Amino acid sequence: KKSIGSGSGRWWKMNSYSKMIRTLRKNYTYNLEQLHKHFGIHPQTVRGWIKQSENPLKSFHRKPTYIFSEDLRGFLNL
Repeated sequence: KKSIGSGSGRWWKMNSYSKMIRTLRKNYTYNLEQLHKHFGIHPQTVRGWIKQSENPLKSFHRKPTYIFSEDLRGFLNL
């Protein structure tokens, strides 16, 4: 989380994916189509997360690409 503003009051920026993180099923695998259908994340966005050089999102199987829910949760909480 990143703080916004200064002073004694603390204002925290909410993670833009926080609602999605709460609704992810535990110990479940999602393919790109499911992520797009249920959460509105474009498949190219997920592919970009997988190809990131720093802290990449882990995936398995090439076609279709599967993402483990716990890996996605950890990636989005960064």
